[in-house]
Amino acid sequence: MLARRLFPLMMAGLTACAALGPAGPSTSSERVLLLGSSHGVVSVDPGNGSVLFQGSGVPSSSDWSTLLTATPYGGGTILEARDSTTGEALSSLPVPGELGVRVASPDGSLVALMPPLPAGASPWVPEPRASTTITVADPSGLEEPRRFRLDGNFEPEAFSADRESLFLISYVPPTAPTGYRVAALDLIDGSLSRVSTGVKGVVETMSGTRLEQAASADGTMLYTLYTTRPPGHVAAGGASGEHVAFVHTLSLDEGWAHCVPLPEELWGGDPADQAMAISADGSLLYVVDTARRVVAAMDTTSLEMTGTDGVELAPDQEGETRAVIGPDGALVVASGSGVVSLDAETLLPIDGWTFGAPVVALGTGPREVYVAVPGVVHAVSPGGDRADAEMRAPVVDELSFVGMLER
Repeated sequence: MLARRLFPLMMAGLTACAALGPAGPSTSSERVLLLGSSHGVVSVDPGNGSVLFQGSGVPSSSDWSTLLTATPYGGGTILEARDSTTGEALSSLPVPGELGVRVASPDGSLVALMPPLPAGASPWVPEPRASTTITVADPSGLEEPRRFRLDGNFEPEAFSADRESLFLISYVPPTAPTGYRVAALDLIDGSLSRVSTGVKGVVETMSGTRLEQAASADGTMLYTLYTTRPPGHVAAGGASGEHVAFVHTLSLDEGWAHCVPLPEELWGGDPADQAMAISADGSLLYVVDTARRVVAAMDTTSLEMTGTDGVELAPDQEGETRAVIGPDGALVVASGSGVVSLDAETLLPIDGWTFGAPVVALGTGPREVYVAVPGVVHAVSPGGDRADAEMRAPVVDELSFVGMLER
């Protein structure tokens, strides 16, 4: 199963679909449906399903409105910021070396670039290397690109909230990775340091395979779901030999990291059955396992984790589990072609829907939940029993984001 990279789904500028009707001739050009994946973004006219723009690159994680692209040119790279709804180039900057964008700051004002990955490779599966070169650039060109050569095997994770540091995953041993640590690169003086837990020293070396990632809506926290099943580059499970699961919690404003174990009921599960969602106020992180009918909730302040089993989730069917927080604060979970809305406190079912094909992505707006199945995006109103609107959309491989923007 390929790792899923998720971002905040409560987007600035999201608009309701009340004015949208069934697919047909466009009646408005004020709204654009965005479909995002690990490859890039596709913008669609929600009135008739026509593609307005399709581009590869890394989105700014705050709202997907900007796409950062890197194009080889004359032995160097042209770094561009593009409007995701139209494809219009907002800025263009030549950068030395042939590079690809790895991560972008939430507002798209900084990007970390490295040599492009081989076809089919993922930054979440480490390649052996003894040294790492990272270029940090401002797409607007207001600051000169900076090049950092580091001893060790590093992969960019996220920029700090103040834009002064770049958090890195340090794979160890560098040339035969079996675990990882967390490091911070000071973008002002180029120094490298281990990240602290904020309580008991530096973060210990962990082993695991990244499954899914989500950032809080305010951009101060980044959560990553890890498992040791499938092990990938990891040779064994936890200290007891069991396959464990945990949430890696990284503070982007205070600069600390914690690994919070999931309840044992979620250890060793099939990654395709698991998904994460963050409450609108960022106070709770939910981890769902539809096959085991378990929902774990983590208090993001105390980092305490509780688990509830026997939850009435959508029936386990073919397809990956998805989860978002709806506009009413409910936990919305999809598995196969079924979607269920759960009260965020009691985890009792509120609503449920069944669609004609497996759900490939969920999103949320001020009034609707967006349910994407191959070729169609449904706008569903919580509290109702039907899809209020259907919008034609192209099929996007590894779709992980669906939302609406005004343009």
